[in-house]
Amino acid sequence: LTQLYNRRYFNDVIEAEFERSRRYNQEMMMMLADLDRFKKTNDVHGHIAGDKVLKTLAGFFREYKRTNDIACRFGEEKFTLLLPHISKQNGFDVAEKYRKKLENHIFLHNEAHFSSTISFGLASIQEADSSETLLKNAEKALYQAKQGGRNKTILF
Repeated sequence: LTQLYNRRYFNDVIEAEFERSRRYNQEMMMMLADLDRFKKTNDVHGHIAGDKVLKTLAGFFREYKRTNDIACRFGEEKFTLLLPHISKQNGFDVAEKYRKKLENHIFLHNEAHFSSTISFGLASIQEADSSETLLKNAEKALYQAKQGGRNKTILF
């Protein structure tokens, strides 16, 4: 549906990317993204409209990611991006670019106009001793973004 890698691929590459970044002492960020109130989008506008949102967001990721960034659909309305060789501030700026791009996009389905927002949790390899910790840190930041009102980017 999204033409992105899936969770299985993410699980296969996260450890290798984490170890590569550690070995060469390079920065890496993980972005965990979750569409806000996606169930409501499906309930109000239908699953075809929900699919449009998923495809559009995935298109933004494919269009704007760097060649070595890895974008995956993590599950249902969640996505993850691995950003090697990037500072915390630049990773935050990338997430904000995606967040604003989606926030400003107007969807049209069955003559209805609607919008969608997304929340991001970011984590740096600098605060993680393993790929599992990196993911947990991104999840914590994402949870804070959701609890803080959604449509936010939070850096762990």
